[in-house]
Amino acid sequence: MDSNNLQNKFSDELGEKLEEGVRVVKKQVTAKPAPPSPDDKKDLVTGKPVPSKPVLTKLNQQVAQLAQMRIKKVREELARQRLKTSQMNQTNQTNQTVEPAPVQKPADDAVAKMLKSSKSTGEFKGAVGG
Repeated sequence: MDSNNLQNKFSDELGEKLEEGVRVVKKQVTAKPAPPSPDDKKDLVTGKPVPSKPVLTKLNQQVAQLAQMRIKKVREELARQRLKTSQMNQTNQTNQTVEPAPVQKPADDAVAKMLKSSKSTGEFKGAVGG
């Protein structure tokens, strides 16, 4: 009877340990993630902290300044080019003895002919603008 009692005690302890293990695993598997604290805001995609509004405002101002600087540079370059062309036109007008070379018409190639004919047939109506 002593061996039977020992066997029952062993099986009871084993059953309890298994049940306890199952409960622990179930808690770990079904546990909900902890809600994020308001101080710890992170982007869900990148996992990086979300910048604050003052930082975003400063970045937007810097982007706007860079854009204005680029536009200013482009305008200055256009002004330089206009100045060059106007100076060239003035020198050409003063030197009328120099005649510009006659402009030759480029020979119609096969693509140009096909596009010209497709306009009349309406084959490439949307693509060609016909």
